[in-house]
Amino acid sequence: MIDRNITKTFEYVDGISIDTDMLCKSVEEIQSLGLQSTWKQKERQTFNLDKAYVYNSQTSVYDQFEVQKDVIDAITPQLDFDCHPDFIRYQVIRRGIPKHTDAKRYGVINYLINAGGDFVYTHWYDDNDNIIETQIVEENSWYKMRTDIDHRIIGMTSDRLMLSISLMDWNW
Repeated sequence: MIDRNITKTFEYVDGISIDTDMLCKSVEEIQSLGLQSTWKQKERQTFNLDKAYVYNSQTSVYDQFEVQKDVIDAITPQLDFDCHPDFIRYQVIRRGIPKHTDAKRYGVINYLINAGGDFVYTHWYDDNDNIIETQIVEENSWYKMRTDIDHRIIGMTSDRLMLSISLMDWNW
């Protein structure tokens, strides 16, 4: 079982597992299963993530997609908190995503499916724009990370794909 508490900027975690054969390995596979983008157009415009606000699932620097019901059913019993299925998403990040603080969530529990390159770093920053932590996250690993402070992923040469559980300050 894994809890929703985040006490460090980043940490690998145990207590949760998934059969990797159940997971999608690319945006193309996600879309071939009919799973839809859940990142709203209004949010896209607010964060100015797409040039001219024209969404394209192949070029957008950030996206979230629905997750198969069997994956959600496999994960939720391993959580020691109630998690609405809408808080479990495939997350895609591409080169060019700016330094940012996530909206609405204070952290995530992620499973990294594809790092997006050989030397991809996540940096976290303090209020003075100084790097306070740097991590190269290992593929096929579960980890928790804070998203309520500025962070940025750099070094991607291809899509970075994760299974992501959003941690909010409120429950369903």
